[in-house]
Amino acid sequence: MSVYLIDYENVKNLSGIGKLSEDDVAVIFYSKNANALTFETHRELQASKARIEYKCVEVGGKNALDFQLSSYLGYVVKSCEGKNCRICVVSKDKGFNFPVSFWKDEKNIDVELSADLFGKTQSKEAEEKNFAILKALKNSACKLKDEETEKIIEIISQFKTKQAINSNLNSYFCDSKKVGEINKVIKPFIKDKK
Repeated sequence: MSVYLIDYENVKNLSGIGKLSEDDVAVIFYSKNANALTFETHRELQASKARIEYKCVEVGGKNALDFQLSSYLGYVVKSCEGKNCRICVVSKDKGFNFPVSFWKDEKNIDVELSADLFGKTQSKEAEEKNFAILKALKNSACKLKDEETEKIIEIISQFKTKQAINSNLNSYFCDSKKVGEINKVIKPFIKDKK
């Protein structure tokens, strides 16, 4: 059995949901900010053998959906206790690395993060590196917001050279002093980039 917790506000793509089996569960978290489906997606949902649940979350605060999905993740972990259950958070939001890592590494629960429903999950090495970068940034004196740390991870993952990373950080932050502080923190993680 697999349980998919889908951050629809973030991914907005349910392509492949029709391939899930009758043993699977897909819980789609959506809000008033993301509450529309294409006819193609609607057809695929109806064709799916999986049990589909919808969770309309209350918005009003920053990251409201993320907090509610993370809380529900704990509920699902408890519900799966003693069962052969795989749990997958489907989101491009790198902030989910923290709760996924907590359950996976500290509690030895089969939880993973995927950018799309049937896309490849991050390699273990990339996942560990991103988590280490997030942790280093959180523990630094940079005083970054969650969305800023997520953007830094996205830039590091997307660009192949240190120069491109630095240029994109400068474009995003428009603050050379802050980018200098960030570069000191991330330097050990991007040493392999030319």
